[in-house]
Amino acid sequence: MKNFSIVGLCHNNKLEWVLDAILRQRIDGDEIIVVNDHSDKEYIDKLQPYLRLDDIKLIDSDLVGNRSRNRNIGAKNAKNPLLLFVDGDIVLMDNCMNLIRMTLESGYAGAFGNIIQGGNTPMQMNLLAGFDYLKFLEQNPPIEEFYKKDLAYDKRAGLIQQNILSKSEWQYYYSGYCAAAKTSFFDCGMFNESFVGWGAEDVEFGY
Repeated sequence: MKNFSIVGLCHNNKLEWVLDAILRQRIDGDEIIVVNDHSDKEYIDKLQPYLRLDDIKLIDSDLVGNRSRNRNIGAKNAKNPLLLFVDGDIVLMDNCMNLIRMTLESGYAGAFGNIIQGGNTPMQMNLLAGFDYLKFLEQNPPIEEFYKKDLAYDKRAGLIQQNILSKSEWQYYYSGYCAAAKTSFFDCGMFNESFVGWGAEDVEFGY
C-alpha cells in the first residue's frame, strides 16, 4: 500500500476530533502535517499531546488566511507519494482514507469525497434535518442511515446543470477533503496562491 501525507489546516480550530478520526484510519508510514495559520496559543497547546506521536508535525505558515499557500506548504514538506488535504473542521468517517487510498492506487490522479451537512450550528442542523442531529450522531450511525435521512446529498450539485456536471466532474473537487498523487499535484502546479478568501482555488485545481 502507498502511504499518505495528510495535510491538515489549523486557524483556531479544535482539531482533536479531526486528528482522532485520521489516527483511527491511518496505516504505518502515513504522516500528518498540521499547517498552523497563526492560531492563538491556546489552540496550539491543545495539539501538544498529538505532536508527541510519531509522524505528526506542526509547520507555521508565513501568510494569514491563504488556504492555497497553507496546503502547498504542507505538500512541499510531504514525504509520501499520496497527498490528502483535510480542513480543520472536517471529521472523516471511518474507512474514508482506505477508500481514497484504493482510488489513487488504482490509477486515478485525484480523488474527492462528499461533506455531510457541514458548516452549520446544532440549531441550524436540527432545522435542516428535522430532528435532533447531535443525538443522531451520538448513536454513531452507519453511513446507510445518512442516506436514508437524505443527509448525504450535496446540495451544491443542484446549482449546475446536470448535463454539464456529467462531463465535468472536476467541479466537485471541493477541498474540505480531497486527495491527489503527489506527482500529479506538482505537475498541475499546486493550488493557485493568488486566490484569497474562501473558495474557488480547489475547483480551479480540479480543472
